[in-house]
Amino acid sequence: MDVRRRLVRFRCTGHARLHRARVVSGDGHRDGWKRGNGLLLQVGDDLRHQRHRERVPDERRRDHGLHVHGIGERRQRLPVFVLVDVRGPDDGDRLTQTVSVSAPPAPLGATVNAPRQAADVGQSVSFTCSATGGAAPYSYGWTFGDGNAGSGSAVSHVYQSAGAMTVTCTATDSASATAAASTTVDVSSSPSVAAYANPSAAAPGTSLRFSAQATGGPGGFTGYAWSLGDGATGSGIQVAHAFAQPGSYQASVVVTDANGGTASGSVSVTISNIQVTASGTPASGNTDTSFEFSATATGGGGDPFSYSWDFGDGQSGAGPAVSHRYPNPDNYAPFVRATDSWGASRMVALSPIAVSSVSGPPPQPLSVTMSMSTSLPRVNESVSLSGTGRGGAGGYTCTWDFSDGGNSTACSTSHAWAAVGHYVVVVVLSDSGGNRTSDTRTVDVQPNLGPPGGPLNVTFRMTTSLAAVNETVSFIATGGGGSGGYTCSWDFGDNTSATGCSASHAWNATGSYRVLLSVTDSSGHHGSSAQSVDVIMALTASFRVGPTPAIVGETAQIIAHPTGGIGPYNCTWDFGDASGATGCAVSHAWTARGRYVVRLSVNDSANQSYALSETIAVEASGLLGLPLGLDLIVLASPLVVAVLGFFLWKVWRTRSHVPRAPDSVEASVIST
Repeated sequence: MDVRRRLVRFRCTGHARLHRARVVSGDGHRDGWKRGNGLLLQVGDDLRHQRHRERVPDERRRDHGLHVHGIGERRQRLPVFVLVDVRGPDDGDRLTQTVSVSAPPAPLGATVNAPRQAADVGQSVSFTCSATGGAAPYSYGWTFGDGNAGSGSAVSHVYQSAGAMTVTCTATDSASATAAASTTVDVSSSPSVAAYANPSAAAPGTSLRFSAQATGGPGGFTGYAWSLGDGATGSGIQVAHAFAQPGSYQASVVVTDANGGTASGSVSVTISNIQVTASGTPASGNTDTSFEFSATATGGGGDPFSYSWDFGDGQSGAGPAVSHRYPNPDNYAPFVRATDSWGASRMVALSPIAVSSVSGPPPQPLSVTMSMSTSLPRVNESVSLSGTGRGGAGGYTCTWDFSDGGNSTACSTSHAWAAVGHYVVVVVLSDSGGNRTSDTRTVDVQPNLGPPGGPLNVTFRMTTSLAAVNETVSFIATGGGGSGGYTCSWDFGDNTSATGCSASHAWNATGSYRVLLSVTDSSGHHGSSAQSVDVIMALTASFRVGPTPAIVGETAQIIAHPTGGIGPYNCTWDFGDASGATGCAVSHAWTARGRYVVRLSVNDSANQSYALSETIAVEASGLLGLPLGLDLIVLASPLVVAVLGFFLWKVWRTRSHVPRAPDSVEASVIST
């Protein structure tokens, strides 16, 4: 009890009179009785000390009072009681009553507390208000400075507009007294951020620069957290990153301002391999032929692209379209490299070009064929590869690019990829004459089986579901679950089988075969999956040219004979003189004497392809429409016959005349 020095008055009404009174403190100490018809009693720091005594004048008043002054500081927390003795007109009538006396409370006060003095629009800000003095209980009312109000000792508020806000708490006690306290909050606009990528399209391996531009908030930003879409992260206003695989990626950034507010932004980037389409025409010619080369590129960082050419004879060129004349007869493998504006490049080899002397036959073009043990390996599985060369000058060497940073210089090699993905494998074969050619295949690297957990679930992938007789098809099991420790077995539907979770097989007869994969985990659980493979006759082809040799300026009939595969067939021709045709039965007339490499490419409806080439002779036209030389033989034949007949007649005329006996018939007649 907070009792300060204060006069407390008690009154008796009616015929009663105040006889005496005494003060008792909460610690049990009692003062002596104070007597009188009216008493003014004051108690100060020492309860045992009487400060003042005063009689009330006019004893005939019916209203008598007792005044008690409050307790001092040292006893302010102890209860104070006034023992009052009241008597009526007859002194025998008396009433003794104890009255509790308390001092009035201290003045009402209010205090506001806010854990933060700054916030962003949309952030929740908490406030607390406490009251002292006055008479409890208290109630609290709030104004937040933005036209909104609240109640309670603890409140929170979300501002929807920026500015300096004055927050006021008004405390009201039970006696309706009020006290107010205020604080201010600086409210900033919500932060925002825009993300940028330069460039937004590029080839794998190109370094992209990501940047963020943040606005709003109190003006300072404490963090920039980047997620680049391929598992990579970064921090800072700018980050650089190179993507290893083609694809579309969404890079996002989250910024944090000084108030703890956050905002996010994102930007899309496209990563694609540079694709180059290039051609050189004609496919064969002589040292007087002007060969035309052209190339176009897409993907990567996009236009503009620059083009650099290697014609295979030590000479080079630049530009999307160039021409070149080879000074010496040989097989040449031209290359072109396309480079985008960010420095990423792709080199492709054109089809070999056969160059002959003006009168000589063209040499056999250089070519290479790539083979690999499987195109569906698992991560870190070794794959055997080989490059087989034909034509050219012999003495082959190979260079491999596995598109994961790895390479090799042996024509028979092996490689293992460390990450799941789609890879393009390129082999470049060179001969001893400096000629080059290339072949390309794709590899899809698969993850290992697993992880364990849940039901056993397996399936498999294969390189093709439509194969030719004796064509090798690769199989690989995928999936997981179960308890791990997987064992796999295969049934190829032709009474042959294999074990291991990767396998390959070739069928030696046509038909539809059901391939069954069975998988068992370490707990003995079984799972299986089946798919069908259709095996057809391999596509092959041949062609005939008539007449043979062909005659300069006259139409020759050229007929392809595809077999195997699945018809209908599409035939494409290159006649070796910068002209071609489509169709499996075509005609063509060459305009110059020489030897030409005629190439045929056949595709069937099952997407099988077959290519072959033959060198044909084209001779000048002689008399009677026959090839030069043959016409002379035909014309000279009668003369030869005449000379031979005259020679035989002359031999007969110059024989010797010897008498001979008559035959038997003549002899018999004469004798008769």
